[in-house]
Amino acid sequence: MNFIRGSLLKLLSFLLPNHGKRAVFLTTLFMEISKVSPKHEEILEQLNKELKIVDDVRSFGVPISLYKVIWGNKHINTDNIDCTQKEQQLNGIYSRVVKELADWSHYSNDEQVKQEVRLVIMAGMKARQQLAAA
Repeated sequence: MNFIRGSLLKLLSFLLPNHGKRAVFLTTLFMEISKVSPKHEEILEQLNKELKIVDDVRSFGVPISLYKVIWGNKHINTDNIDCTQKEQQLNGIYSRVVKELADWSHYSNDEQVKQEVRLVIMAGMKARQQLAAA
């Protein structure tokens, strides 16, 4: 089953145009880090305002539906980020994310991907803190 799932994901990442791959990658990464669910529409809308991931927020449906399929048993731990070493830690998380989801993270040049992943990581951590405080 994992072989079939992996093969289908690889094929999908190949067939999607770069803007679709970007939308799936950044949205599912945000969901993994923030632990939001599709019911947190306002948080996803805020992320979209910052990064312009999709043209219409109703388009989040496809990336959201792929979250569990893409991330499966992968986990990116951001629980112990030390603010004094945030730069190094963000770079480390970026490297792990790109390694884990290599097929999905090649939607643009390395510098743009790195910048956007770092922004999504920080936005995801902020959203998770907001949800925890609520």
